Amino acid sequence: MDCQTLGSGNLRDAVRLPKGEDINEWLAVNIADLSNQQTLHTTAPMYISYLLTGIQEQLDDETIFPSQLGKPFPADFISICEGIMCQLFRVFAHVYHAHLNEVNKLSAGIGYSTCHWCHVMEKESFENEHIAKFLNENFVSIKVDREERPDVDRMYMNFIQATTGSGGWPMSVFLTPALAPFVGGTYFPPTGSPFRPGFSNLLMTIAKAWQEDPTGIVEQGDQIVRELKRSLLATEKLDEKPAPAAAQAATYDYLAKKFDKTYAGFGGGPKFPKPVDLDLLIQLAVKYPANPHYDKAVEMLDKTLYAMDRGGIHDHIGKGFHRYAVDAEWHVPHFEKMLYDQAQLLATYSQWHQLTGKYEHVIKDIIEYVDANLTHESGGFYSAEDADSLPEEGATHKKEGAFCVWKLSEVQEVLKNWKAGEHPLADVIQMYYNIEDSGNVAPDSDPHGELKGLNVLIVRHPDAEVAEAFGLNDGELKAAISEAKSFLFQRRALRPKPHLDSKIVTCWQGLMLSGLSKAFITLKDPAILERALKNVEFIKQHLITENGDLRRAAYRGDDGQLAQIEHPVPAFSEDYAFVIQGLLDLYQVTFDEKHLEMAVNLEEHLDSNYWDEEGGGYTVGSKTASDGPAMKVIDDNDGAEPCSTSVALCNLVRLAELLEDDKYKQKALAIAGRYASRIKKFPFVLPKILAGYERLIEQDSVKIVIVGPRDDPRTKTFIDYVQGVHVLNKEVIFLDPANKDNSWLLKNSPRFKDYLKGADKPVVHICKGTACLKPVTSGEELKGELDKLKSKIVFETEGAAQSSKAEPLAADVPKL
Repeated sequence: MDCQTLGSGNLRDAVRLPKGEDINEWLAVNIADLSNQQTLHTTAPMYISYLLTGIQEQLDDETIFPSQLGKPFPADFISICEGIMCQLFRVFAHVYHAHLNEVNKLSAGIGYSTCHWCHVMEKESFENEHIAKFLNENFVSIKVDREERPDVDRMYMNFIQATTGSGGWPMSVFLTPALAPFVGGTYFPPTGSPFRPGFSNLLMTIAKAWQEDPTGIVEQGDQIVRELKRSLLATEKLDEKPAPAAAQAATYDYLAKKFDKTYAGFGGGPKFPKPVDLDLLIQLAVKYPANPHYDKAVEMLDKTLYAMDRGGIHDHIGKGFHRYAVDAEWHVPHFEKMLYDQAQLLATYSQWHQLTGKYEHVIKDIIEYVDANLTHESGGFYSAEDADSLPEEGATHKKEGAFCVWKLSEVQEVLKNWKAGEHPLADVIQMYYNIEDSGNVAPDSDPHGELKGLNVLIVRHPDAEVAEAFGLNDGELKAAISEAKSFLFQRRALRPKPHLDSKIVTCWQGLMLSGLSKAFITLKDPAILERALKNVEFIKQHLITENGDLRRAAYRGDDGQLAQIEHPVPAFSEDYAFVIQGLLDLYQVTFDEKHLEMAVNLEEHLDSNYWDEEGGGYTVGSKTASDGPAMKVIDDNDGAEPCSTSVALCNLVRLAELLEDDKYKQKALAIAGRYASRIKKFPFVLPKILAGYERLIEQDSVKIVIVGPRDDPRTKTFIDYVQGVHVLNKEVIFLDPANKDNSWLLKNSPRFKDYLKGADKPVVHICKGTACLKPVTSGEELKGELDKLKSKIVFETEGAAQSSKAEPLAADVPKL
């Protein structure tokens, strides 16, 4: 064994059997060498002395370690060596645990594989020969994929946000050997400026400081960890839980204040979709249609959905949505496409379509994009597509957005043989997508100049204006746009594609399950349901262990086949929460009790392994996880994705209502108690939790139980009626009397048997809160009752109410 190689950290090379070597002789020589290098001074000398003495006795035993050439090794020699190696590694483990502070310092870089600025820093700094040499000589560098290890990411992101006031990726953190952070930040350029330190200068400063006072830095890191732990555990107990209505009103006021009246969305650039905020506005618009306090909820929501659809954040040729826009206008995106954005926007647009009939094209657009680019043949969904790609075959330097942007001359060349009415099709497309000869990207949105002279497609003019300019009617314009998009798509397909992040991350499978379930509810396309069912089977086959625990991810090998890494990463609380949510949503579509049973089983694993009895709530990582500073990190902020705490509370409330089981309600109340102060003071950071919190406190959910043979036409009619109408906080149970002996629901919730009494024909039971209606047995009666509960959306345009089937508020959205 080459101990110099081992010391460099290259363990794989250190333990590889050299070609031509006999394994027994190689083990014998290296065990002896490793044992002889035991000049250690530890706090446990007696233990180590006894251990090494025993090992030495075995090394001196000629029957075990023969010194004469040709003398045979014992038959169990390899197992003896394994035992010695285990004992020796105990010694080295002790040295690592107790004395590594005296050895070295670490640097951790945290990011995700499709992040544009991660690529920029990689090229500028990590591939810089001078910087890389200095890093390797003075630091132990660790690269972390935040999508594989969200616990590590969130632990150090808490530090970055606390010390710098902001966060993001790439994230660079400098750690003591005990993994305590002491310096960090996000993107660092290779050399400094008056506004931002350079990475090379930062490295030299930290290396010098460590050389001069390593003990002080270790103490500083330990103090930071103590403060972080204290802040993470600090919760203010309130005697009374805040009123849900007050928390909702405060969050609405926060969003209304941030609403961009010119371009829609919230705040200026960069501008993120943030579906959790949009979903809250849907809830408020439905719950308070006549309340003047919420009179702008529909406008803010619809204008934002409209602006995103028309904006450059939407890939008009390849479909799907980019991660966010760098400007206020929704024009220039960072071009990576994340599965979690597609999944959440699919759910949001589907809900809005069910309520208003709008944006069907967006729902289909997202599904088609995921089908074509992010779907494994076995039913799993990949993580993301990269922002950067080669601009053409043979190029060596990747550029952001190269796959998606256009020159005017290229568009004209592709469409030169086609017309729209009497006009060249290229002219129509030039106006429709705001394509300019000099490019349409403002310099402020392109700091590196990679998009100079290029166009990011954006719809700036109302369709009617474009149609009038070219003498087309609405149908002719739509046909022309569709035709042009098809030709441009074919040309774009010839370009080098962006890198695909083919990790199949468990939590995002759950988000897609929810999105597909809601899409099926509103479009009733069997192919959408088929995708969801196939994904559930994928989760069962590839993401659940034999004992029922979830794994974090599955991986696609170079041959396209699915594989698991040597040491699979265990799941995190968000994986459980999001998959449970997806299964509950899918049950509302299929009424297949296997989906409900699977959700309950996963909830049991989540409760057993992640529940924090001390404070209430779920830790990000398992309670048994041991790597890194031992911090209880609990998700408490809804961002681009909802946090696991918010989704878990909503799941618990739904399970309590569906199964009529108080244990779920008590856990939800514990979470609400832990976050009561946060909900009262800062409800806008947890918009997702407010939906479940309202249901928990006000107990105003609508529960519908459909009883009848599944193959009875009357039962099918009842199911269609119930599924087809949007009712706020609705949960539905289906019971088939013909299946009563095999029903998981009836076995685990015996009280449901009461619904079967006297059910000689299909019947529907409806309860709102604690008040129940008399059983409904006719379709007309059911439609009447559902109409009373049905969510209604009211559009206001210059004081005149519009129907919920109105066209988008295009007239109120400026020409971007």
